Amino acid sequence: MKDFFDTWKFKILIGIAVFLGYTAYDQCFNYFIKDQFGFTSAYNGAIKGVIGFISLVANATICMSIIRRGKVNRSVAYVLSACTLTIFAVLFLDEMRIPFLIVNVVFYAFNAVSIPLLQDMVAKKAEGNDSNLVMGFYNATKSLGGIIGSLTAGFLYAKGASL
Repeated sequence: MKDFFDTWKFKILIGIAVFLGYTAYDQCFNYFIKDQFGFTSAYNGAIKGVIGFISLVANATICMSIIRRGKVNRSVAYVLSACTLTIFAVLFLDEMRIPFLIVNVVFYAFNAVSIPLLQDMVAKKAEGNDSNLVMGFYNATKSLGGIIGSLTAGFLYAKGASL
């Protein structure tokens, strides 16, 4: 069983879960700030712009440092744990706009770091002629996670904004 957890197949399954969760969260975030806070599309765009800039900085510093040190497997666990903690923190801050937005920006920064780390983990497990196949499968599962995540977001948000 331990061998399975060290394969590229397991790492791709983790990727599907991460991309599904991220897409569902991102879609619900968009719904939430418009529905609950009354923000316009311009505010959403401005928030996403700030998130994009902070994500770029996080990838250029934190992510590159982790990859250079070579402790990607352990670091991914910490980064995904930080994503989980920030998502749970959001549940307690949904009434407060500024703390809610700050915690979300932190979540998006951690998520931006996790994506290249997951890709690095999968790429290192791909061997020889299979590397193109593995990376193609990784990208396909990333898309699958996005599709299922979007669908999930619609159903979850319809059941309750905090879900």
